[in-house]
Formats: sequence, structure tokens, C-alpha cells
Amino acid sequence: MGKMWCSHWYNFKSGTNALFLKVTATADKEFGIWLCISRTRLLQDFLIYIVVPAAGYLKIQDYVSFANWVGNSFSDPSLRAVLESAITEYNNDLHLSNMIDIAVLPRVGTEDDNVPPLHTRKYVRILNGLMKNSTAIKTSEAIGQGHWWDSVFTDKIVQDFLIKQHEKPSPREFCITSTNPAGIGSVNGIHLEQITVPYRLAKIKGVESNENILSIKTTNVSSFRLTRHFKGYQKLVIDGDRFSHLEKIHTEKGNVMFSMDKKSKRWKLEQVKSTERNAANYGPIHRMYESKSALTIVIPEKGDHYQHVALQIAHDWYLYGRGDSRIVYDGDSAAYDKCSSGGYRVYLGLPSENKLIDQIISDKPCGIEFEKSTLTGIKVGDKLYNDPGTGILFMQPCNQHGEMAIIISGVDLIGFDSAWRLLPKRTGMMVPEWIVTSNEMKSIGLGGVLGAGYFDNEWKPFGFI
Repeated sequence: MGKMWCSHWYNFKSGTNALFLKVTATADKEFGIWLCISRTRLLQDFLIYIVVPAAGYLKIQDYVSFANWVGNSFSDPSLRAVLESAITEYNNDLHLSNMIDIAVLPRVGTEDDNVPPLHTRKYVRILNGLMKNSTAIKTSEAIGQGHWWDSVFTDKIVQDFLIKQHEKPSPREFCITSTNPAGIGSVNGIHLEQITVPYRLAKIKGVESNENILSIKTTNVSSFRLTRHFKGYQKLVIDGDRFSHLEKIHTEKGNVMFSMDKKSKRWKLEQVKSTERNAANYGPIHRMYESKSALTIVIPEKGDHYQHVALQIAHDWYLYGRGDSRIVYDGDSAAYDKCSSGGYRVYLGLPSENKLIDQIISDKPCGIEFEKSTLTGIKVGDKLYNDPGTGILFMQPCNQHGEMAIIISGVDLIGFDSAWRLLPKRTGMMVPEWIVTSNEMKSIGLGGVLGAGYFDNEWKPFGFI
């Protein structure tokens, strides 16, 4: 998926921490600038007020259609909904409410044969609807131009737009939208930390009064934090619960946390419980590639097949993300212990082969376990999967250092092979936090998925079971 590449930046107003980004990129990267700005107002601690995106698509499903996948003809619609939730955080159209106070000049060539101009026009239509002003943002269409032209960021239209801009006051109303706390930054000085039902749509709506009071209504939100960019108010009202003395002087350190008490259903000034999930350990599995630490791949001491798979994973990570990897054996405790770095560890092998898989599951139970009899079975919640050729891929907490484990296993080697091939190579793959596969995946794709889903805030599995 897209990343934002910034070729130039300019101070928007002397003495402020505002920023104008000049982006030169392909369609993927223009998608990335929409993604970045609609998930956070910050870049390297600068507040962003103006953005000029060109020819970005709305979301990957609208750019490269999934409609003709063979697996769609064999899979349950509710399963497809669970899988699609794994990439919903990249649906830019769903998150545009987070950028309604940013000055935007969307640009597009009318003869674009790469990304249809419809995508840019739809961005503008949605934003204007959210702003309740049909002319607030206008598409700048360059007649006769294609996907890219040399003056896209330097012509008179852009220069006139920049000259007219001035720092605007914060809006009196806002709506923060997200499906994943791990995929959104600080918006309006508020950082989402935990949502009630993970990967369901969560919203924080705020209205500022003339008496310096901010009233907030939440949907599917369990915890959020005020960052040091929070404006500060005399009073804060969250779903009817009142809090005082939240002026800027009290919030400038950015450590004020509000959490919903599950028993009383009231908001309190308290941290997320250490046993529960927070923004740092939400998935989906592709989140592994956002870690700054090297990827550790742990394989059984016996079995050339696992070494080959580990090398392929390391190769893919380097190819697509220029990331470092290290491969260690499950019995090499000295090398294993040296790899503690707060990142991700991928464990390969059947439970009877990789000695560390059972240990991890026992140390941090998460509702997934291996039933061992004459044939290994995989138990997810109360559901047992034990047909030959069954595999599983899932993530879970690994140890006290904040590391995460990604376990790839199966009831046999055929099941393992079907599961490891679903390990995301890059963002955009519809792989949630756990998925159970069958040997039919090679022929019918999604129709061969037996179960898939996520973990709730107490690390219990839910989804299509």
C-alpha cells in the first residue's frame, strides 16, 4: 500500500509548527498521503494544515477489484466480512472525517488512464458532505493531462491556493473515526487507545461550547488519551460524565488517559489494564512489518523445509520492506535470548516439532491451543479443527517485554504449508489476527478458509468460528 514521500516542506506561518507538504509520487503514494493525513494531523511533530494530493485512489478494493476472485464463489459472506475488516483501516473514504479542518486541493488529470478521476471526485464529494458545504473543496482538474505532469505541484493554480491559505482556528465540532487504534495517530489532540469491539467502527464526536467546555460522545470506544497537542478546556464531558481542570497546563505532557469502567459504565481517569489490549498490541498480522526491530524467525532444529520457509519469509520482508531478519533454532537458547528487542517473532513448525510453541501458548493463553491425541487438533475457543491438512496462523503476546508472537502451525505438514503462505508479505492482504486453513485453499481460495477472526480486549478469539 502507499507510503507518503515528502520532497519539500515549507513553514506555513513563521513561528508556528504548521507545515505544508509538497508530494511527488505515484498513485500508491498519493493514496498514502490521503491515508496519512486522515489518520493523524502530525508529521515529525509538525501540525499539518494544507495538503495537495494528486490522483490518489480511495482504497485498494476500488483500484484493483476483488470482485472476480474465484474464492468469492465458495466462501460465506460473513467470512469475507471478517477478512475484509483486516484492511478496513486502509479505506480512506471511511476516515475522511478526521481531516475536515485541513485545506485540501485535490488535483487530477482528466485523461488519467491509471487512477480514474472518479476516485478524486469521490474524495471531494465525501469531504464536502462531512463539512456540510458542497463547495468547501473543489477538484482541480487539468484538462488533457494524464496521471502525472511536470507542473502538477508548481503551476499557478497551486501557488494561488497556497497564497490564499491562512491558519484557521480549530473547528467547534469534530469527529474522529477509526477501526484500529494501532492505525491512527493523534487527531485533535486525542489518541484512541482501545475500542470496545476490536475492528468495528469507533467514533469520538466532540462539540466545543462558548463556555470553554468540550462535550464528547463516543461509539465503540473503551479508552483514549489526551496528547500534548490537545487544546485544553475548563471542562470535559464524556458521554455525560464530567471532568474539570483540563486546561492546556494540565494536559501538555500528554499523559491524561480516560477509560470506560466495565462495571459502572462510567468514564474514569485511569490507564488501560496491563492484561488488556491497547494501541501497542493490536494487529492485524501485517502490523509485524511496522516494527522498527528486526524480524526474528524461530524454526525447529530438525527439518530443512522450515529453513526454506524461513528464508523465503526473510527474503520477502527484505524485498518489500527492506527489513532485517534473523533465523534462530528453537533449541539455541543463547541465540534466542539475544533476540529480545520488543519486536515480532515468527514461530514455524508443528507443535511436536517447535519446542517453544507450547511454552508461549501456556505462558500467555489466548483461547487457541493444540489438542494432542493420535492426531493433533487445533482448538479455537470451543471449536475443534482436526481434519488432515488443517493449518493455523495467529498472533498473540509473547513475553513481558512487549514482544508479539506469530505462530504458524498445523495438524500436519500439509496444513502448515497452507497456513504459512497466508503470512502477509505487505499491507493490503486480508489476513486478520487468526485464521484456520484447509488443504482446499489451493483450489478454491477463500472457500478453503475454515475460520478467521480477531481477539477481544482480553485476548479471547471471536469472528467466523
